Amino acid sequence: METNKKEYCVDEQIHINASWTLDYNPFNEISYVQVQVFNSSDDKVWNSSEYTEIGSFEKNWSLELQELALDFSNYTNTLYIKFFSFYFHIYTTNTICTFLETIKIKIIKKIPSYELNGFKNNITYGEFLNFTVRFRDSITYFNIINKTIELNVISNSIIIFQNYYITDNNGTIFLNLTSTTHLSIGINLLTFFFESDKIYNHLRFSCEIIVKKIPVFIDVLDFQSFYKTNKNINISLFFYHGLYTPIINESVKVFLYNKSNDKLIYQNIQTITTLGLAQITIPVDILKSNGQNFTIAFIFEGTNILENNSLSLDFNYNEIIIPIAKRKGVDIKIIISIIVGVIWVIITVFLFINRKKIREKLKVKKLVELTVRY
Repeated sequence: METNKKEYCVDEQIHINASWTLDYNPFNEISYVQVQVFNSSDDKVWNSSEYTEIGSFEKNWSLELQELALDFSNYTNTLYIKFFSFYFHIYTTNTICTFLETIKIKIIKKIPSYELNGFKNNITYGEFLNFTVRFRDSITYFNIINKTIELNVISNSIIIFQNYYITDNNGTIFLNLTSTTHLSIGINLLTFFFESDKIYNHLRFSCEIIVKKIPVFIDVLDFQSFYKTNKNINISLFFYHGLYTPIINESVKVFLYNKSNDKLIYQNIQTITTLGLAQITIPVDILKSNGQNFTIAFIFEGTNILENNSLSLDFNYNEIIIPIAKRKGVDIKIIISIIVGVIWVIITVFLFINRKKIREKLKVKKLVELTVRY
């Protein structure tokens, strides 16, 4: 007896060939041969017909492994194919049961193969992740169709998304994951589970994707590297992401340093407007008392979806100094203006009082005239 090979996959056939010669007296003896198949627990899982014909014979069998009740404790199983001979003497009740030959074969489950297409290792929050996974037989490379695949998305050891997909005629599943719904900021582990069946052993594999925060950009709208003024300094910045989408209602920390000694001399927190603008005002008194060279730093600490970003600018400041002669001239002009103003007020008040007295005298005169006539 022989088989076509010693190792099989579950979806294959075992081809058995056996030849024998049987000779006995059918009047007082009973005899037959038979092919039997046993599993590793010595349970019979298949047997051929009993062949009782006397003479020499050769026979072939094709055995479908999927039709056997095979129990895979691991991903393999062992079968024993035995050529069985039976003899019984009617008068003496002498019985002989013999396994004339035994062949050991191994049955294995296939391990499916997979292929990722269009997968990206990292995306930015707000983007989509579209890709496919194709499953094929690792031996024949045939597509594995109508197979349910489980997907778990794990972040921080927590399953944040779970879904089931069925392979199509190309053995493919299509995935459309959004970073806002199915994924989270940081590292996401995509775990696929291919459940075992009669033919294939289970398969579990994972791939990692990183969802990055949205980059933040800062444009300088109003700034000079040199200021010569006695007024407060105003600096304008524009905070945005993507295609100039304004960042609104967020905070920016402002730090002003004396560049000569790196000493922090001023700090503030500025709120970004609905237009994405931050208007920063530096009091001139602080600049006057802390030298001429300064560094101003703007720090955006980010949010749960926006990246942090910072910007540093250097500038020089010089105070406008008015010469003493000009200041005295200015003072004299101011004094003269005050004196002229006071004189004008006095004259105006005097004229008003004098005019009032004249009117009262005219009223008295008219009253006297009226009384005399009466």
